[in-house]
Amino acid sequence: VTPVPDSVPDVAPELLPSVYRGAALSDLPPADAVARLEVPTSVLAWVDDPAHPLSTAEALTGLLPRATLRVARTPSEVDGWPGVLKDDVARNG
Repeated sequence: VTPVPDSVPDVAPELLPSVYRGAALSDLPPADAVARLEVPTSVLAWVDDPAHPLSTAEALTGLLPRATLRVARTPSEVDGWPGVLKDDVARNG
Protein backbone atom coordinates (compact mmCIF):
# COMPACT_ATOMS: atom_id res chain seq x y z
CA VAL A 1 0.00 0.00 0.00
CA THR A 2 1.39 3.37 -1.04
CA PRO A 3 1.26 5.99 1.73
CA VAL A 4 -0.99 8.91 0.87
CA PRO A 5 0.30 12.44 1.51
CA ASP A 6 -1.63 14.51 4.00
CA SER A 7 -3.79 16.90 2.07
CA VAL A 8 -6.52 19.21 3.28
CA PRO A 9 -8.51 21.55 1.03
CA ASP A 10 -7.56 25.17 1.62
CA VAL A 11 -11.23 26.18 1.63
CA ALA A 12 -13.52 27.07 4.50
CA PRO A 13 -15.47 23.92 5.43
CA GLU A 14 -18.83 25.60 4.85
CA LEU A 15 -17.80 26.34 1.25
CA LEU A 16 -16.64 22.82 0.38
CA PRO A 17 -20.04 21.57 -0.87
CA SER A 18 -20.22 24.46 -3.34
CA VAL A 19 -16.61 23.94 -4.42
CA TYR A 20 -17.20 20.24 -5.02
CA ARG A 21 -20.41 20.88 -6.96
CA GLY A 22 -18.60 23.43 -9.13
CA ALA A 23 -15.75 21.02 -9.79
CA ALA A 24 -18.19 18.27 -10.71
CA LEU A 25 -19.88 20.54 -13.25
CA SER A 26 -16.55 21.65 -14.78
CA ASP A 27 -14.67 20.06 -17.60
CA LEU A 28 -11.61 20.81 -19.67
CA PRO A 29 -11.90 22.78 -22.89
CA PRO A 30 -12.04 20.71 -26.10
CA ALA A 31 -8.87 18.72 -26.79
CA ASP A 32 -7.97 20.78 -29.88
CA ALA A 33 -8.08 23.98 -27.80
CA VAL A 34 -5.82 22.46 -25.12
CA ALA A 35 -3.40 21.26 -27.80
CA ARG A 36 -2.94 24.84 -29.05
CA LEU A 37 -1.51 26.02 -25.72
CA GLU A 38 2.18 26.67 -26.29
CA VAL A 39 3.23 27.54 -22.74
CA PRO A 40 5.62 25.29 -20.81
CA THR A 41 3.47 23.23 -18.46
CA SER A 42 4.27 20.94 -15.55
CA VAL A 43 1.62 18.31 -14.94
CA LEU A 44 1.95 16.97 -11.41
CA ALA A 45 0.17 13.72 -10.57
CA TRP A 46 -0.11 11.53 -7.48
CA VAL A 47 -0.10 7.88 -8.51
CA ASP A 48 -3.04 6.88 -6.27
CA ASP A 49 -5.14 10.06 -6.30
CA PRO A 50 -8.75 8.94 -6.72
CA ALA A 51 -10.01 12.47 -7.45
CA HIS A 52 -7.43 13.24 -10.15
CA PRO A 53 -6.62 10.00 -11.99
CA LEU A 54 -3.18 9.46 -13.46
CA SER A 55 -4.87 8.79 -16.80
CA THR A 56 -6.09 12.42 -16.87
CA ALA A 57 -2.57 13.70 -16.23
CA GLU A 58 -1.23 11.46 -18.98
CA ALA A 59 -3.92 12.64 -21.40
CA LEU A 60 -3.15 16.30 -20.66
CA THR A 61 0.56 15.70 -21.10
CA GLY A 62 -0.17 14.07 -24.45
CA LEU A 63 -2.23 17.05 -25.59
CA LEU A 64 -0.02 19.89 -24.40
CA PRO A 65 2.93 20.35 -26.76
CA ARG A 66 5.30 21.65 -24.06
CA ALA A 67 4.18 19.58 -21.07
CA THR A 68 6.27 17.57 -18.66
CA LEU A 69 4.62 14.93 -16.49
CA ARG A 70 5.92 14.22 -13.00
CA VAL A 71 4.27 11.37 -11.12
CA ALA A 72 4.73 11.24 -7.36
CA ARG A 73 4.73 7.80 -5.80
CA THR A 74 5.67 8.80 -2.27
CA PRO A 75 4.72 11.65 0.06
CA SER A 76 8.27 12.97 -0.11
CA GLU A 77 7.96 13.28 -3.89
CA VAL A 78 4.76 15.31 -3.41
CA ASP A 79 6.63 17.47 -0.91
CA GLY A 80 9.11 18.26 -3.71
CA TRP A 81 6.46 19.78 -5.99
CA PRO A 82 6.92 23.38 -4.79
CA GLY A 83 10.59 23.13 -5.76
CA VAL A 84 9.66 21.71 -9.17
CA LEU A 85 7.35 24.63 -9.83
CA LYS A 86 9.89 27.16 -8.51
CA ASP A 87 12.49 25.78 -10.93
CA ASP A 88 9.96 25.92 -13.78
CA VAL A 89 9.22 29.58 -13.12
CA ALA A 90 12.92 30.40 -12.88
CA ARG A 91 13.64 28.60 -16.15
CA ASN A 92 10.64 29.89 -18.10
CA GLY A 93 9.86 33.18 -16.37
